Amino acid sequence: MLHQPRLAHHNLRFYIVLITLVIGGIFIFLLMNSDGDSSLSSAVVGTMENAGLENEDTFDPEGFFSTSEEQKELMVDEEQDMFEEALDINQVEFTLNFNQIPIIEKEARIEEMSLRFEDLTTNININNDKLELNNLKDVNLKIKGLVGEINLNEYGASVTGTARRIEVNDIALSSLGEIKLSFENLNYKYLEIDEIELQDLELEDGEGEFKVGDKLTYNLENEKVQIHYFNGQIAINREDGTNLDLNGIAKGVGVSGNILDMDLR
Repeated sequence: MLHQPRLAHHNLRFYIVLITLVIGGIFIFLLMNSDGDSSLSSAVVGTMENAGLENEDTFDPEGFFSTSEEQKELMVDEEQDMFEEALDINQVEFTLNFNQIPIIEKEARIEEMSLRFEDLTTNININNDKLELNNLKDVNLKIKGLVGEINLNEYGASVTGTARRIEVNDIALSSLGEIKLSFENLNYKYLEIDEIELQDLELEDGEGEFKVGDKLTYNLENEKVQIHYFNGQIAINREDGTNLDLNGIAKGVGVSGNILDMDLR
């Protein structure tokens, strides 16, 4: 009985030493990991903040999960922005030589359009008067400052609109104001448009050559071509068969046929 207090005293000293060692070990661990945000305390605080914890006693499950959904929506928006930026950047200069004529129906503003033809049966109306082309074998019609509707197909060309200047075989028909112009299905031999903007330009199965700058040359063999956006020049020669030349900028090109099936956007 006389030795019990001394035993209790030794036990108390043992626990004090043990607690001191544990606290000292934690302190040394924190000192070793105290560089920047890698400390244990920073990691704990960061985790609590990310989870919506303001202190040890509060936790909002609804806030945590709603934040997670917002992060997902943000990721989707960022991917959409990157996709749109890629479309804006992904413009390629190209040339296409093909033996098919596209169907074009468009309200357009064109700086210059030229046609060469021998068809004198088609009525060409200028300011509600018929353009007389008697005794002319070959006609070169040049239209400048054209604003209106343009239709192109395998049968011919149609135009309804106004022009700033019209030339017939280098003879100018100018006016102080706008010149009204219209003709339908003019059977031309050669047509050229200096610049036009088109959406979803489709060409039926045909033969030709497609070039993208100096990087790619592809021979088209019985293949269909679709250009999702085009801005550039069009030239069609129908004197000896059919020959189409496109030269400009494209955003997205599709080629489909027996050999290749691709869609680049």
